[in-house]
Amino acid sequence: MFWVCVVITPSPHCTQLRMMSGPDLRRKLRVDYIGEEGIDAGGLTKDWFLQMSRQIFDASYCMFARVEDCDHTLYTIHPQAASQPDFYHHFQFVGRLLAKAVHDVQLVDLPWCKLLYKHILGQKVGLLELEELDPVRCVAGHVVLLFREMCCCGGPGSCRGV
Repeated sequence: MFWVCVVITPSPHCTQLRMMSGPDLRRKLRVDYIGEEGIDAGGLTKDWFLQMSRQIFDASYCMFARVEDCDHTLYTIHPQAASQPDFYHHFQFVGRLLAKAVHDVQLVDLPWCKLLYKHILGQKVGLLELEELDPVRCVAGHVVLLFREMCCCGGPGSCRGV
C-alpha cells in the first residue's frame, strides 16, 4: 500500500492537497501535524478532515457567508469570494478536500445550503432552494411567476401587448 505523506498545519492554503494528481488523491492519506506527536492510525486523518472542513468557513477567508435569518447555521458562497486573491485555488482546494473525504469515507462538516449542494450535484435549482436563503425574495419570485403565468394565459388584466 502506498502512502502520500502530508505534513500540514490546518489551513485552507494547503497546496499539497490541491496540487495532488488524480492517482495521488486515490491513495491513502497520512497526516502528520507539525510539532505534535502521533501515529496516524486513522484518528489524525479524521481529525484533519473535520478541522479543515470547519476552518474553510472562517470569515477571514471570505469564501463562505453565513445565511442570515435562518433557524440553523447554513452557509453559501460569499458574494465577494471571486474578488479575493487566489479564490479559484481556494475553491479548488475545497473541491479536492470534499472529493478526498468522499473517496476515503471521511466525515466532514459542511453546513451548506441545499442550493449549493444541488448545484454541485448538477441538479436543477428552483425557488424552494432560494426560500432557504431568502424567504422574502422567494415570495417575490413566486409573485413574479404568478404574474407571468396570468399574463401568458390571457386571464383578467392580461398584459399581452404591453
